[in-house]
Amino acid sequence: LTNAAGEKIITKKLCDVLPSGSWKGRRCFIIGGGTSLKGFDFSKLQGELIIAVNRAMEFVPFATIMIAQDARLWGWYESGDLGLEAKEKFNNFKGYKAWVNCQSFPYPEDLYIIDTKHSSDFNWKTYDYAGGIPLCTNTGLDALCLAVCLGASDIYLLGFDCYGKEGKTANFHA
Repeated sequence: LTNAAGEKIITKKLCDVLPSGSWKGRRCFIIGGGTSLKGFDFSKLQGELIIAVNRAMEFVPFATIMIAQDARLWGWYESGDLGLEAKEKFNNFKGYKAWVNCQSFPYPEDLYIIDTKHSSDFNWKTYDYAGGIPLCTNTGLDALCLAVCLGASDIYLLGFDCYGKEGKTANFHA
């Protein structure tokens, strides 16, 4: 696969390095962006399996997976639009950086793709995500789906406040 400039697009799939069931019987924490996490001591989660949603990775640099859906977020990190500190945290993140449903975007080699498929095509008996997770329009729901597919037995949602302020999403971070 190549882009318009003829450059090779590297596509690495998360399911190839973390197959379905990899976290079987283990607990997982999914970190959202809700304001309930203002002042939260994320160090208490050190050593746990963690999926950080979008920019939560900046506050949980030891997360196992950073998951995002919007290609613009990668562009903002890359260009420094979120600030140099955010760019540095993104570049230094040691966990898996995973983007959902962006197969043809020319991401760098350290990003992994999670494919999606129509929910009617997903195997709800095996939760095998090798062919994709059910298509969602919410990264938090993508993270939950991924945790289930990875086999996590207890899944804790932190920062999923489900409200906004003045018609906009409310986050604990900028």
